[in-house]
Amino acid sequence: MLAGALVSPKYLIMASRPDNIVLFTHIAVDRLMKKEFNERNLNIQKVVRTLTLSRTEKQSSAKALITVDKLISSIAEKPLVNTVDVTPGVGDPCSSMWPLPPIHRVCLQRCAMSQKKVNLVTNPYEFEVNGLRVMTMSGENVTELLRTSQKWTGADVLANLVKWQHVAPNCPDTLDAFPMAERDPLVMETTPHIMVCGNQPQAEFRRVPIDGSDSTCLVVCLPKFSKTRVACFLNLKDLSMKWQNFDHQY
Repeated sequence: MLAGALVSPKYLIMASRPDNIVLFTHIAVDRLMKKEFNERNLNIQKVVRTLTLSRTEKQSSAKALITVDKLISSIAEKPLVNTVDVTPGVGDPCSSMWPLPPIHRVCLQRCAMSQKKVNLVTNPYEFEVNGLRVMTMSGENVTELLRTSQKWTGADVLANLVKWQHVAPNCPDTLDAFPMAERDPLVMETTPHIMVCGNQPQAEFRRVPIDGSDSTCLVVCLPKFSKTRVACFLNLKDLSMKWQNFDHQY
């Protein structure tokens, strides 16, 4: 499972593996509204621009799909939400080979009726907001690479991915991947401005210099929200970050 992520034109709120995605959504929307309205820069209709979700656990596959289908369709109907991007994770009804293909619309029938607002996307997934390219991934590639070194942290692995310009160089050795004859879809044709990885043991971030350029890539490791109750607030204007613990506030 990847994460829940709420994106406004100015803020990105991210959490990895929220056990209660409804609670996380309400918390994130509430915080976004407070931030945006306090600064008096945005209209209420533009507060939430993109929401990325993945499957809830602790249920059977059929029940989980029904729950997520109802949840996503209800979120998509809210006036604050412009689009909902649904990324697959391990255990979802799609191939487990990297890159994970989108969940088929027949599995999310309510979402299928909201094609203009609900996008079923791949994992890893790259999107753009405010001219910034953001790449998100569920973290199996990083977890497998961490097994090869006792000194590396998640941020070290992500920094190496930026250096190597490949999302999962351990495919297909320790991570299943689709066989490709001519083109490797996991090769980075362009380096994203922000790279986010979920399901990591600890919260980390680092600015990684991009070879041959004066630019940097901000890499972010998200710990599991279900265990830590920690979410990340990223200011898209200056890429400043703040970690927020919701244990004692909600």
